[in-house]
Amino acid sequence: MKKFNVLFAFCAAFLIFTVGCGREKPAEIVRQCPGKASVHHALDSLAGSADKLQSFLAYGEGRVTFYEEGKDEPRNEKIPTVKLWFAPPGNMRFWGDVAFNARGLDVGSNEREFWLAAKPKEIGNVYIWGEWAQQNSELGLLFSPKILLAALGVIDTDALWAFTPGKSSDILLLYDENGRVQRKVIIDNCDYHISGIDFYDNRGILAIKLELGDYRQIGEMVVPGEIKIISFNEDGNEETFEIKLKSVKPEDKIKAAVFERPDTKGFGEIHQIIGGRVIKLEQQ
Repeated sequence: MKKFNVLFAFCAAFLIFTVGCGREKPAEIVRQCPGKASVHHALDSLAGSADKLQSFLAYGEGRVTFYEEGKDEPRNEKIPTVKLWFAPPGNMRFWGDVAFNARGLDVGSNEREFWLAAKPKEIGNVYIWGEWAQQNSELGLLFSPKILLAALGVIDTDALWAFTPGKSSDILLLYDENGRVQRKVIIDNCDYHISGIDFYDNRGILAIKLELGDYRQIGEMVVPGEIKIISFNEDGNEETFEIKLKSVKPEDKIKAAVFERPDTKGFGEIHQIIGGRVIKLEQQ
């Protein structure tokens, strides 16, 4: 399971660490601003922000923390360069420089497919992909680009959300047919940007936390400069990945080939996600 755990850490974990200076930290000042009056107003605001998203190309850096099999202490690795393309509504491509390979970590999606490819043996040499039409739920898709798309504000505003207003944050909750929570969206009332999204498994147990910050205005759209995903391994330990976007520029002429799923040739293991289940495929 070592390869799978390491791969999970790379595709579903972002965290920024802060270090104290040895003195007691002052109490955090929580801003209090009026939120929205209803779930409809909240969803309309999020949908309006998503509608303003435009194609862009972003550069930055990352850091990953994960546990290796048999080790008690986490491994912390810097990713010197990351590159992110986005074209609404759901075309996305992410490259992370891993083990001196600029495309060592390759995550992407288009209107038909999604994929995650980790080429260097240091992170598993594994390829996972699926077709959106073959999915009957979002369960099992925690490896998919939906996490990164959600970070950009691409969420299903047509779903039946429950709404809880707050003094500093409004909360949206999405439940399954059995009444178990599937997702929790936390919205900062002062700027009404999403500050966090919690993803739950089919038992209603927290599986992934997405945290967002350092929003910046690029033309009419707003993009988070800090993206953090925290996942939990089988032992309950946090495995994390951090992205800091240093440059975000509108890009109207992204070639269609950027959003095409890469070839599976050369990967040690190939898996396909069907109906939320990860199925290992035989090598061709």
